[in-house]
Amino acid sequence: MMRLYDAGDNRLCGTLSDRQFDALVEALEEEELEDGDCAIDRDTIETLEEQGLDADILDVLRAALGDRVEALIRCERS
Repeated sequence: MMRLYDAGDNRLCGTLSDRQFDALVEALEEEELEDGDCAIDRDTIETLEEQGLDADILDVLRAALGDRVEALIRCERS
């Protein structure tokens, strides 16, 4: 399992299964997502939704973004 945190305030935004995390890494083309922060914004989430990414993953990303323009997420294996 992977936990996704808001890198700004260290708030837990949600958890993803290993399969979901792998799908997110592939969709974002972020090989280093587990080792560093990754910026997301509404356009990124919309693109991922259009690509058919799992709705549960999108919900976690939306929780991380909240009402901001952009957010940094950090992932940690649990």
